[in-house]
Amino acid sequence: MLNFRKTGILSVIFLFGITLFLNNSFPANASSQSVLSIVKGGTNANNITSAQKNLGLTNSIGYDSTDNQFPSSKAVYDFIDYCLQNNECAPYFLLAGSDGKVSTCLTSKDCSVSSSWTPAVQISGQSDNWMETAVSNSQLIVAGANGLISKCEKRSGCSTSNNWTSASSISNAPSIWFGATWGNGQFIVVGQQNKISRCIDTVDCSQGSNWSAPITPPNSVASGYFYGVKHISNGNSGAFIATGSPDIISSCLDTLDCSLASNWTPVIQAPGLESLYLHKSSKAGNSVFSVGGEGKITRCLLSSDCSVSSNWLNALAVPGQSSYWIEIVANNTTALVSGDGGLVSACSIATGCSQNSNWSSAVQAQGMGEIRGSTTFKNQFLVSGASGLISICKEGADCAKTNGWTQAVQTPGQTNMWFNVVHT
Repeated sequence: MLNFRKTGILSVIFLFGITLFLNNSFPANASSQSVLSIVKGGTNANNITSAQKNLGLTNSIGYDSTDNQFPSSKAVYDFIDYCLQNNECAPYFLLAGSDGKVSTCLTSKDCSVSSSWTPAVQISGQSDNWMETAVSNSQLIVAGANGLISKCEKRSGCSTSNNWTSASSISNAPSIWFGATWGNGQFIVVGQQNKISRCIDTVDCSQGSNWSAPITPPNSVASGYFYGVKHISNGNSGAFIATGSPDIISSCLDTLDCSLASNWTPVIQAPGLESLYLHKSSKAGNSVFSVGGEGKITRCLLSSDCSVSSNWLNALAVPGQSSYWIEIVANNTTALVSGDGGLVSACSIATGCSQNSNWSSAVQAQGMGEIRGSTTFKNQFLVSGASGLISICKEGADCAKTNGWTQAVQTPGQTNMWFNVVHT
């Protein structure tokens, strides 16, 4: 491997090239080879890292073992080449759903327009009707039916079938993985029979053999389902919270080995719920919220021990919803729940969201049927669901009103269900 020469002139040339690149001054068809001719001169590693951060990448620059102040020419080349080939490192949304299909939309585009989405592609080996997604600094994984896992390197764009590894089975996995999340360097998936499995992000999580043998937390019911798992961070600490049926909650501190059953708290039941299950959880303000059936929400203050039933508030019912909530997401100001019938309800986090009156009465996102996925990006919310439909509440719109949502559009190539949406 070539080492960088520490010459000031070439360093300036490279930094000038980076500056042009950051300011969109490179022509769109600039060849990676011409970029390589610029980067071979070398520059200070801190400048590369700064440019890398500005372009939205993390952990993709390596360093020469012979000189920790200078990244290797190949690492820098790969970094710049990736940016040129992938719309200058722009982040993107990724939908995952039935038939083992995925679709993406660059967040720089108007993703409320069908044509902004790539045609849905099928992941080799994934063909059933459920997939959940988790994204780390470097890779995305989807977890689906038959205990299957597939992976995509985030920097590839993940929009074509060949960006994804063929599905691999985790040994002794349940029939379906219903939830997936990432936090503190590890992926966690949960599913039927209250099963939990883990993969460390530093290994190839496309290999079923790199996932821990599925375990169940203490007091688990063999017939139970974990429907969701979420990594909740709180300052310097964090935990994984798994939720499911019947109204069950278990958690594991992210500093522990969460592949061990003993590191998960005994399963508890949240009070005041009648629906027999909890689905997803999310952090909003100083609390963790979990949503479930009968249009109900339960909450636990982060300052308390959320592994104790009594620390979860008696569930409240959101006005206008009597069936079930599937998703809850939050940005800096607003929490949003969504679910059956395409219904959504919003709450200002400043209110605490612990009273029925804090939540807007449920309304339908325009044209949406059942909502099974949601995310937030730069103060806009995106929901996805049945028939391959998506709808967006854009920044500044009133998400508590039907007309605050864009008319639902069908993403190309998917006519069934999107179960999950994330952004990189």
